[in-house]
Amino acid sequence: MSSSSERVGVIGAGLIGGSICKSLQQSGSASVRVYSPSPSTLKEVEDAGFAIERNMADLVASVDVLFICVPLDVQEKVFAEVAQAIRASGRSDIVVTDVSSVKGQQARDAVALFADVNAFFVPGHPMAGTEYSGFAASSADMFHGATWVLCPENSPSDVLLRLVSLVHAMSARVSVLDIASHDAGVAAISHLPYVVAASLVNVLSTGDNKALALQLAAGSFRDGTRVAGSEPWLSASMVNFNRDEVKNLLLRYSGVLEEIATAISQNDDAAVLVFFESARALRDEYSAVKLTTETTSVLWSEGSFITDALAACRNGALIHSVAAAEGGWNVVLEGKDLP
Repeated sequence: MSSSSERVGVIGAGLIGGSICKSLQQSGSASVRVYSPSPSTLKEVEDAGFAIERNMADLVASVDVLFICVPLDVQEKVFAEVAQAIRASGRSDIVVTDVSSVKGQQARDAVALFADVNAFFVPGHPMAGTEYSGFAASSADMFHGATWVLCPENSPSDVLLRLVSLVHAMSARVSVLDIASHDAGVAAISHLPYVVAASLVNVLSTGDNKALALQLAAGSFRDGTRVAGSEPWLSASMVNFNRDEVKNLLLRYSGVLEEIATAISQNDDAAVLVFFESARALRDEYSAVKLTTETTSVLWSEGSFITDALAACRNGALIHSVAAAEGGWNVVLEGKDLP
């Protein structure tokens, strides 16, 4: 599939929005126009050679696919502004997506909001980023090899496929999930680690030997606390907007900590060893999944594309590529232990 004819708009050109701009520019797969409410960011974007729009209405009038890349706490407001601009434009062919790390009811409400103005909204989430922020920190290579989640709530397969094509142009792999599965998954592998990283640092800050510990700190502290260096408002937004999933995981995590604390206090050396052995086994499994090059080709019909994609991705497969074929779509899946 080719997305060379797509006209793409990006609202918000921070770390992720800026990386979308640079990645699509590098791939030559789409023309890109940018709007940002921040004059300084808009100047950075323009100085980097991108076309800009100074208001939402002009952006909506000039693009076919729109990436909304704004913080979670203002996303609902921006959704409403974009929907209003689409309604005023009279257009009925715009595909809208976002990049936030939490979907939940806000995403479901956005699906209905954009349907009311004859647009399609497909919640999205690129599983990529750094602890830095802003357009200057963005990169054309940000999404290379990354997983990009798309949640096609009430969207037809042709709309989903347009976004899949653009994501593949940015060298990412696609996971098609329902909203609930996405939110549960990211709580475990992203939001909980942010809380754990911050807790490790906060424990150190309350100790009497902080200065000595910081002087001795090396790889395990650096790697285990990397995301604690992220913008606090961003970390807090992720946790607050996914609070139910994070709360449940923290209860489980507290139980795990209590178990290892009990084993240590009771001199149960065997239990301590099992604790680390089981962790290493799962960590090795993670490494094996990320390093796998196993692929398989399947044929999905137009009518069953989304159903088939949801089933495959829930089982851990990623969509590596999609090409038109007689009778539907030839899909190359990537993953470990594929059927």
